[in-house]
Amino acid sequence: MHFIRKLPPLTAIKAFEAVARHRSVTLAAAELCVTPAAVSQQIKVLEQYFERPLFRRHASGLVPTDEARSYLVHVSRALDGLHVASEHLRKIHHTGVVRISILPSLASRWLAPRLGLFSRRFRNIELDIVSELQPVDLVRSNYDLAVRYGSGNYPGLRVDHLMTETLFPVCSPRLLNEGRGLHAHADLAGHCLLSELIKPAEPASDEWLSWEPWLKSWGLDPTCFTHRISMSDTAAILTAVEAGGGVAIGRSQLLQEQIATGRLVTLFDVRRTSSLGYFVVSHSATGDLPRVSAVRDWLLDEGGLSASALPEVEAE
Repeated sequence: MHFIRKLPPLTAIKAFEAVARHRSVTLAAAELCVTPAAVSQQIKVLEQYFERPLFRRHASGLVPTDEARSYLVHVSRALDGLHVASEHLRKIHHTGVVRISILPSLASRWLAPRLGLFSRRFRNIELDIVSELQPVDLVRSNYDLAVRYGSGNYPGLRVDHLMTETLFPVCSPRLLNEGRGLHAHADLAGHCLLSELIKPAEPASDEWLSWEPWLKSWGLDPTCFTHRISMSDTAAILTAVEAGGGVAIGRSQLLQEQIATGRLVTLFDVRRTSSLGYFVVSHSATGDLPRVSAVRDWLLDEGGLSASALPEVEAE
């Protein structure tokens, strides 16, 4: 005898999950590409099925009841599993395409110069590369791989260490020698200090990306260095440095070409190893597909090669 599963309509379940997550019928409707009235109707269908209300109105929006909140845990897990399985089946029949999420600065400064090597080696694999600052949800999205900058703690995902990074003061050759030059730590007072704009609660940040610890380590008072510019766009900072707009804290994996060609120079013969690094992240459902594995292995090989691209400089 076959077991017949008695389930509420999938459309109603999807509407319930979206409303519970957003706490809003309007936002759920926008995500599902339907009208708010259609979402409300599906919620009524589900409430009739269970013969009880699932939401109560609150100042912060629609709040699931205690029973609905417990049901939501199972619904979310089931929808995630269905999504992953569907993506796995879909991607098997769309051979050759690997979709990657990567930070803009790493995409332009590290990955882009290597794409010619990739295309000559893997003629049957198509890369779809999206540059974005915010980390993507590999379970719910259609990405195959993501390259993240952080601590490497990404629960539930496969995490492969791509490369470490070192930090050092850097400027243009012109700025190094103009005026009194930049030969001693105190000379920084005559120049603009460029740095990344790090959010106060950002979970993955390295203190050496800001100027304060550098200045203190040299016995200088950070409050005396008021000529500063901070930007959230790393690539914009590096462009400003190349143009002679100031001194920045360079990141080794983003400046290999610029330093090798002499467009930028390091200062004070000091380098510090960052507490963060770059990681290739994938989901178990798609990470082992042959084409995804090939791209991941290639990225890891390139990461290993780039680790020794810059000459070693002893840390202070």
